[in-house]
Amino acid sequence: MPTTTEAPTTTIAVPKEVIQVFYVQGIRVRAISIEEPTPVGPETKLGALVQRIGMVTDELRLATTIASGSALSSELSRGVITIELAGSIDNVLAEDLPLFFAQIVLTLLAPSRQGQVVFTQNGEPYPAVRADQTVLEPGQPVAWEDYVDLIVGE
Repeated sequence: MPTTTEAPTTTIAVPKEVIQVFYVQGIRVRAISIEEPTPVGPETKLGALVQRIGMVTDELRLATTIASGSALSSELSRGVITIELAGSIDNVLAEDLPLFFAQIVLTLLAPSRQGQVVFTQNGEPYPAVRADQTVLEPGQPVAWEDYVDLIVGE
């Protein structure tokens, strides 16, 4: 009787990292933890935010100020993350600007809460808006502390 041997299968576990993605809940933002394959950089975090990964949960009603299909891109240089907004900010209501910037900055800087973010639109410096609705000078960096007051539970 002939015997058949099957080749052993090997499963390789892809290392994953837990990241926090911030979405709007009412007039504040809430962190949702998700897993992403390592290494996780700014582009991965922005992709999760724009694609709304983790946003739909049974118990939380979350929203976003970032339009579907937004083309946010990033560049990291000397510890500062530059975010190119392109047209992603064009339809954001003035009263929602602090939440818009909070979603991006907090998602990029979590969990370490370290670093700074600057914004450009079409390659030109763009003014960020802090949690207290202060409009900064174009190209002025923002940090975790500028949005901490908007975080649910902080």
